[in-house]
Amino acid sequence: MRDCFETTKVAPLSERILLALEAGQNASGEIYFPLRSAALRVTYDDGLDRCDLRVDDGDDPIAGLRRIRENYATWEDLLQNLTINRCSKLVDPGQKKASLDRIDERGLAHAFSPQQAIITGRDRTH
Repeated sequence: MRDCFETTKVAPLSERILLALEAGQNASGEIYFPLRSAALRVTYDDGLDRCDLRVDDGDDPIAGLRRIRENYATWEDLLQNLTINRCSKLVDPGQKKASLDRIDERGLAHAFSPQQAIITGRDRTH
């Protein structure tokens, strides 16, 4: 697992971790019980998740993570820009305001983490 992780330094961190998990599974994997779940989460210094994927109760959860990761990777840059960059030009300002207004109307602001509150520009107690 370590060798795989260390030799893939040009890949995104989530991909490097997934490759290491696959290498561990291929090297005999779980020896006592069959693996039923797997998770892949990458959080950077700003506290925001860059990748948060999981498979619960699957026959081959690491392969499931791979499928999810490949689907996510197609949209990763776009999704990162939409959720992390408050000034993203990819989001229609009117649509963003309407979404934030619905959050306020339904009293859901408390459900956001502090980082998400910073992104949306709304105080959690608003």
